[in-house]
Amino acid sequence: MVQVAAATDPQAVMPWLGMRPVARAGSRTRGAVAYLNGLAAEERVIGRYREQGALLLHRRWRCAAGEIDLIFALGDLVVFVEVKASRDLAQAVTRLGAGQAARILRAAEVFLATTAAPWQSARIDLALVAHGSGQGSGTEILPDVLWQDGIAA
Repeated sequence: MVQVAAATDPQAVMPWLGMRPVARAGSRTRGAVAYLNGLAAEERVIGRYREQGALLLHRRWRCAAGEIDLIFALGDLVVFVEVKASRDLAQAVTRLGAGQAARILRAAEVFLATTAAPWQSARIDLALVAHGSGQGSGTEILPDVLWQDGIAA
């Protein structure tokens, strides 16, 4: 005979309450691969900026307003870079949404307001990295994509 617990103890009746769902092994693997692809994409972009003489100031800088993937100093210019990686460049360019762009802009404004550096100007670049091979692969930097008038007021 099966005993039924009193209605006042729901976990005794339904022991799965309070249990965490088990992540599928595939989703954990995909997450790790995406993370590593992101790091590799950032490294490629860092190399491109260093070729121009830029100094990496911060990587994955965070504040309450959002996160900026890379921040460089290039003379008296500070460059905020959002890195988007995909199989090809055409797909990578579609990965920046309006909401994320607004968060990046707000985070850049916070950085400028809280940093006592002598920046004369600033820009936000979009760096596209394609991990695939063949046509549409490589790295492309789209300079000054989020604001055109220098430092936001």
